[in-house]
Amino acid sequence: MTLQDLRDVVFRSLRNRTDLTNTTMDTAINNAYKTISRGRFILPDQRVIQLWFPQLDTMYEQTLSAGTNYYNYPTDCTEVQQVAYEYQSGYYRALLVRSWYNFIDLDTNHSGTPTWWARRERKIYLTPWPNVTGRILRIYYYKNPTALVGSTETPVLPDAYHLPIAILAAYDLAVQYHDENQEKMMQEFLLRLQQLQSDDQMTVVDAFNRQYPVV
Repeated sequence: MTLQDLRDVVFRSLRNRTDLTNTTMDTAINNAYKTISRGRFILPDQRVIQLWFPQLDTMYEQTLSAGTNYYNYPTDCTEVQQVAYEYQSGYYRALLVRSWYNFIDLDTNHSGTPTWWARRERKIYLTPWPNVTGRILRIYYYKNPTALVGSTETPVLPDAYHLPIAILAAYDLAVQYHDENQEKMMQEFLLRLQQLQSDDQMTVVDAFNRQYPVV
């Protein structure tokens, strides 16, 4: 479905409200798009699911500076999954992750070859901190989807998840407008997710117990 198709569903769901503008609908649609892309939902059958879409897994290469022990997340990052250090030109080794409180228990006041990393306030901290400038840190992460702007643009998620985006957007607007059908919209949204998860051909589960929709 294109952005215009999604708008049409939202418009009809709100019973053709004359005060609905494209700008208002686009904001709701893009918020719903982000929510579904990384959402955790309780289905009507009481299952709890965490959706994860491989189209949004990506990697960023950060050039390191000697003596600098932290680096910002990529701007579109929602969750860092793994970090790998270029210990030799063109060769990478995954670093070991620690929680922040375990990380600060380490001796973090010396330079060398990074071995450990931790997350804090959208930054990646390394220890030992790099003693060489120019080496690469590969950051593997899950990103926010790029907002839909043009009328012909389409979500990167599998087609089966496009209509739920529109239904969730309509629900959010229905709440704002105190529409009496808001509860029905949420029920329809959750039932559609449940139907998708019930189809064994639609999802697979990875080593982290994340559910990937099959494209």
